[in-house]
Amino acid sequence: MEPFLIRLAEKIQASRADVVATVRVDELAEPFARWKGEHFMRFIERVRQATGDEHMGLGEHPWPLGSSDFIVEVGARCQTLREAIGITIRYWAMTTRNILLELVESESHATLVLRQPASGRDAEFALSDWSLISLYTTLQWWVQSDLSLDRIEFCHPLDCDYSAYFQMFSGECVFKSNVCSIKFPRAYLDRPVLRTAEEAVRLARHKGGKFSKQALLFRSWRQRVSNEIQQGLRDGSGTVTLEQIAAKFNMSVQTVRRKLRSEGQSYRSVKAEARRQAAMQVLSNRPQNIEAASAAAGFADANALTRALRHSTGLSATELREQVLGWQED
Repeated sequence: MEPFLIRLAEKIQASRADVVATVRVDELAEPFARWKGEHFMRFIERVRQATGDEHMGLGEHPWPLGSSDFIVEVGARCQTLREAIGITIRYWAMTTRNILLELVESESHATLVLRQPASGRDAEFALSDWSLISLYTTLQWWVQSDLSLDRIEFCHPLDCDYSAYFQMFSGECVFKSNVCSIKFPRAYLDRPVLRTAEEAVRLARHKGGKFSKQALLFRSWRQRVSNEIQQGLRDGSGTVTLEQIAAKFNMSVQTVRRKLRSEGQSYRSVKAEARRQAAMQVLSNRPQNIEAASAAAGFADANALTRALRHSTGLSATELREQVLGWQED
């Protein structure tokens, strides 16, 4: 199971220990690290049923059971993703005050913004995290396509390895923000909804479908290439070349370039992002230093890392470290 989902299950358990103790029986009694995606969804459903609340008792007000499945089905009846998101926002506004949802559009990007009022029931903002990943996977499911995220914001500190968040959302993650949000190219809003209401009903019956394997429902070529580069950095084999990646997928280099270009990406930009994320992962684990982060990202020294960071983010390695440390608990 994805590390992000493990951390989310831990948060829910911390906030609703009394309820979780009654539902973690049978296969759910196993440690979270041994769970699969379907176990996580079974856990969510049991907590919902035990609390009589779609929001699992994490908000100040109960949300009617079945609300999430209803939204998925209604969205599947829409023509475009924009229409499905609009209906979701209106339904949330009418039925819950636990999470406020808004769509903000700019000339090039769309941002789904979630605001969770502070609550003693959910000090770690598990409800915001769950709502964010649930929305993200639902949007992908409606259009049967990856949703390439440019930026993901969380309203809480960085509370585990940075990689747990990056692997789940595959975009720049920011913490201690005023809101939770996912930002993606505005063009996605005009994508047609390809699912049907009948498929939504079947999904509701088999809820492990969304998280039945470690990967998300769909992987963009940006994500696939990034994963290969990061794997090479982790196992010590160095930066994986485009030729090696093409061979892995039984494609020509030109085909991989073309697929990346269709997503507005290039091998160079994806490689820079993957190396930056590798450095951030090391810097999020105290007391690692900049030299260790440079080595993990495949750079010869801290100066090389700084030059790459300056080009892509405008930050030095030291400034990046201070940013990551600032995201963590004081």
